[in-house]
Amino acid sequence: MYGGRSRACSYNGKANITDITNPLAPVAVRGNMTLQVEMTDRGEPGSSDSYALTVWNDNGGLAYSSNWNGTRSAEQVLAGGNLQVRGSAAKVSAPGMEADQMLDQEMSPLNRKPVLQVKVLPNPSPNRFTLNLSGGSNEPIQLRVTDVLGRVVEARKLPAGAQTLQVGDSWINGNYILEVIQGAERKTVQLVKLR
Repeated sequence: MYGGRSRACSYNGKANITDITNPLAPVAVRGNMTLQVEMTDRGEPGSSDSYALTVWNDNGGLAYSSNWNGTRSAEQVLAGGNLQVRGSAAKVSAPGMEADQMLDQEMSPLNRKPVLQVKVLPNPSPNRFTLNLSGGSNEPIQLRVTDVLGRVVEARKLPAGAQTLQVGDSWINGNYILEVIQGAERKTVQLVKLR
């Protein structure tokens, strides 16, 4: 730890899925996906460091989560290895990996105040959801809702600033993923429509 505090960071990048069932004939499954890695360095020797992986498909739907808790990928403690977060870059050391191997992209600290805030009431809901959105930048807010199969059921582009809106009146019962994006900030919430 640095000064007795944990250090956290996140990394966003692109991901492709390849089926390697037969390593001699790999098959490309899907590309242009978004990879999100979040990790926390809790000091040396790394026995309590944690991470979470999330992959979003090109429609914004959830494709993979290392530990989905209903609204996001929750961090899990490493089974071995060590994470080191220093300034704007993170160093990862794990079995089979060189200790000095650096991630090739800069990390952004998670310990800053969130810019984009999303609140949903009620959730679950029998008819509609009220969304309270507030952003801290001048960029427009993009809203996208997908069903469990990744199909977009609603998409809107909204002006910057705080606003309240309602969605879900015409949706059938089931689970949905709400994704709200403003600039580089992204928030996701699972919505449950019940009758």
